[in-house]
Amino acid sequence: MSKVVLLTGFLGSGKTTLLKCILSHFSHDYKIGVIQNEYSEVSTDAQDLRLTKWKFDLIELNKGSIFCICLYADFREELEKLVKESKPDVIFIEASGLADPISIGSLLDNNSHFYLSKVVTLLDAVTFPVMYKYIRSISNQVRVADIVLINKFDKITPEQADIITCAVKEINPYAQIEFTTYGKGEFDAQIFLSDHSGTRELPEEIKDEPEISSDMKKGYSPKGLTLAPLAYLTSRVYKCTHKIDFNTLENFTKQVPGEILRLKGFISCSNGNSYMIQYVKGDKEAKLTNYENVTRTEVIAIGANMPELQIFI
Repeated sequence: MSKVVLLTGFLGSGKTTLLKCILSHFSHDYKIGVIQNEYSEVSTDAQDLRLTKWKFDLIELNKGSIFCICLYADFREELEKLVKESKPDVIFIEASGLADPISIGSLLDNNSHFYLSKVVTLLDAVTFPVMYKYIRSISNQVRVADIVLINKFDKITPEQADIITCAVKEINPYAQIEFTTYGKGEFDAQIFLSDHSGTRELPEEIKDEPEISSDMKKGYSPKGLTLAPLAYLTSRVYKCTHKIDFNTLENFTKQVPGEILRLKGFISCSNGNSYMIQYVKGDKEAKLTNYENVTRTEVIAIGANMPELQIFI
């Protein structure tokens, strides 16, 4: 049987970066399978992974959450196919940032080909304190976790770290909590491969809103953060074959609309270069990274009440 490690975390928390760190540790000694679950057909993270030198088998499941009934059958079928054909020692599943994993038990249990070994959840240390109350999937990601990684630790103060730690313990008092920066921390990476110890009792859906402490209410919200229930979040995918003016793009990266929570994709520019663009609410500006072999612009934006991004039309 192959062990399954589920990686969850809200939009932009750093799941793909963590996955690359994990592959760098284990791909030489273990046969690894990876399933990436994107919210849309723009597979930015999968293309990013393919550029690494690590050996692994990759399957993409796009256009919805693996925890949604719309992808349930496809997910089980692909997972079983991966185990039968490649026989990996471990499979890392990177869930969509919008995924609510509260149904993980029924999705992965009772199978003769694989078993759920561990659930790892990443939190964005900057946005978690003001978003977890409003977006239920964030709290549920913490509830099902065996390990909670508080990422972007370099961007917060020790006092803020204590506040987040207390909030996590209120939601899930049993999870192991670690702090990371770019997916790396002061702990043995073997924690990702060791099986969960003890009896796993996955929680049922909780109807009440999570409590929020007075410290959390003070918050340190990124300027202009849009607070919206998950149901109000939408995505827009932009695809175009014409070249984007680089100066216009540079100005856009410094003035990303406040309604956008997450922006990522690939951009082909008129200056002859192409780029990967990454933005998470709370960043000062969108980040551009040189990227080869981009034939057309493909960008996904996720947020609430977003304006049209004319630059990509």
